[in-house]
Amino acid sequence: MTENPDYDRIWLEDRNEASEANGRQWCCDKVWPEEDGGPEPTEYVRSDIADTLRADRDALREENERLRKVAHDLTNAITKVRPLGGSELFKRFDDQTYFADPAYCGAAIEELKSDLHAERKRAVREARA
Repeated sequence: MTENPDYDRIWLEDRNEASEANGRQWCCDKVWPEEDGGPEPTEYVRSDIADTLRADRDALREENERLRKVAHDLTNAITKVRPLGGSELFKRFDDQTYFADPAYCGAAIEELKSDLHAERKRAVREARA
């Protein structure tokens, strides 16, 4: 005699589809509905798996809330530094959120490169003189 495996989940046939002879059937694979638009079976998940999924969900919600608070604190810091809407680096995303403007970052990098190049040229000219 073989033992029944401990399935992670099972599906129970819709009560309206059950036959009088067999009653509601269950299956370890989702075989219902037999036709498109037919009634969906009820899915049951093993309790230890459901508990793990709930714990994971709760941890993600906590992390999401922590990140929202960090974003809110950063936004407040930006608006305190520049009360008229943040620095040129930041663009307003919505009423509470800013994001770094890639165009500004690229222009700032090019300006820095140009300034460094001009400084090096000046240093070379002074060394030759």
